[in-house]
Amino acid sequence: MWSLGCIAAELFLGYALYPGDCEYNMLQHMVQTQGQLPKELLNNGLKTWCFFRRLKGRRRSWTLKTPFEYGRTVMRNESYFNSLNDLKKLRPACHRSNEETRAETKDLESFVDLLKKLLHLDVGQRMTPSQLLRDPLITMCDLANNYPNSAYLKSGCEMMEVCWDQSVIHHDMDQQPRVT
Repeated sequence: MWSLGCIAAELFLGYALYPGDCEYNMLQHMVQTQGQLPKELLNNGLKTWCFFRRLKGRRRSWTLKTPFEYGRTVMRNESYFNSLNDLKKLRPACHRSNEETRAETKDLESFVDLLKKLLHLDVGQRMTPSQLLRDPLITMCDLANNYPNSAYLKSGCEMMEVCWDQSVIHHDMDQQPRVT
């Protein structure tokens, strides 16, 4: 589910969500956009000591090492956002009608909410595949309920139908007996 979230974000952004030339850079972006990793994850991590240090006076608390503490010069890849919520600001909706703009804005909010669930740092709270299939972005139920006459909704439904039709065709092809 984590990988699916990273791929979805990259398709949306046009670049990697956690860019970097090393693990440290990627961890910097994760901490910057989503906050500190869960203590349990860090306490059980095999390489935690490489990237994090224990806070003095706090037995089980960790903080990401500075580049200097990490021990080498690290290229800082510029991030265009400081939290996943900032993704909502990258592509503001702008349509001729207010209803279309509201529909696209709602869809973007649903997308960012879905990303947060897919990329939850605590694996125990991360979205499961069955939860994904019921998510409002996937079912489009929020858009259908709030903007039933929207051209934006209609376009999205048409795209989903094309995907469904192609999925059924490929499934049918896989089920046909093969002549040998």
